[in-house]
Order: sequence, then C-alpha cells, then structure tokens
Amino acid sequence: MPEPGLSQKIAGAACALLIGLAKTGLPSAGTLAVPLAVYAVGDARRAAGWLLPLLCAGDVLAVASWWRYADFRKLLQLTPWVVGGMLLGGWALAGRETLVRRLVGVLVLVSIAWSVLDRARKSSGRTSGALTSAYGLAAGFATTVANAGGPILNAYLYSHALPTSGFIATQAWFFFFVNAMKVPIYLLHDLIDGGTLGFDAWLLPLTLLGGVAGRAVARRLPQRIFDSLVLALSTIAAVTLLL
Repeated sequence: MPEPGLSQKIAGAACALLIGLAKTGLPSAGTLAVPLAVYAVGDARRAAGWLLPLLCAGDVLAVASWWRYADFRKLLQLTPWVVGGMLLGGWALAGRETLVRRLVGVLVLVSIAWSVLDRARKSSGRTSGALTSAYGLAAGFATTVANAGGPILNAYLYSHALPTSGFIATQAWFFFFVNAMKVPIYLLHDLIDGGTLGFDAWLLPLTLLGGVAGRAVARRLPQRIFDSLVLALSTIAAVTLLL
C-alpha cells in the first residue's frame, strides 16, 4: 500500500469514525465508508483488505457493549448459508470488481424491499427457511467481496422487528465471527499486508472513539427513528455500490 496523502488520510479518518459508529449504534453507517475507503487506498479490493482489521476492532467493542442482548437463534439459522455465501464471495474476488460490486448493490436493494414487505405482512416474527437461506447467502457473499453484508443482515433483522439493543447485539456477534473468518480469505488474496496494518494502527483510536459515540447515540434513539435510520442508511449504501 503506497503512502497516503493528506486528503486520503482525512478520508481514512472519516472511515474509521463511521465504522465505530456503525458497530455500536447506527447499523449500515459503516457501509457508507466503503467509497471513502476506495478513495483513501486507491483500489476497491485493497480497500476491503484495509478496512477488515478496523471492522474486527469495532466488532470487539460492539460485542463488549451489547453481548447480552443478542438473539442467537436467529444467528444459528443464518450460519450455514452465510458460510456458503462467503465461499462464493471468495471465488468472486477474482472476478471483475465493478460487476461484483453492482451485483452486491442489487442484492442489498432487493433485501431491503423484501424485508419491508415481509415485516408489514406478518406478526409472528418468523422468516421462512427459504428466505433465511437467501438472506444468509447474500450476506455472506456481500461481506466477502465488498464488506457490504451489513445492509443485508440489517434487512433480515428488520424483518423480525427486533428492539434496538437486540438488533445491534445480534449484528455485533454475527460480524465478530464473520469478519474473523474473512481474514484467511483476504490473506490468501494478498489484501492485507504491512502497509494496510500500519494505516489501520494509526486510525484505530478513531474507530474506538466512534464506537463510544455510537453506543451513546443508540441508547437515546426512539425505536421508530432507529428503524427508519437503518432502512435509510442501508438504501444509501446500496446506491453507492451501484455507482
């Protein structure tokens, strides 16, 4: 990774803050960091590798803050499908970046639209096995190729009408394990090296600061506003992936 200039360092700092904020308070805000990361690093695949250590650090903070409120049943239902999606994503990393990124954007938009419809028409809080597998495959694929699994997982959790604490905690545990599983995939593709880790070390305090701020924000947001922000930020993230 080449030495970043001043504007790239500023973009990187914004990414780090957004990641911390997203992990502990505003899900999907972190995906807005992806375009900034590409600018900071200069390459979409390298950006994915650069972001991963910061994402892992944010995951640790999020789990430490919210761990007790997670819905592990919903996580277990997704797990085998997420692993399958990650294997597909690992294979797709060798493909054309623009095509893969736009495919992820489409998957995110479809997931959001379906989650809204699904939540509106049901009261049991359950999702069919077929839909669970679709959410899991899409989330695993998107998180591997573009660090964009958050909006798809958010759509899945939104369809279950989880309270804010349960929503954030379940997402925190999900990405704690998923991002750890991505590390060997990224190492295999040479997406993490000494240069990216050095840049991450400089930005880590900002991720932690964003995490503290995110927790404070989440504890004060009314449920309806939280749900609306999740949908809005997820949709914006999808549009950025399509551009």
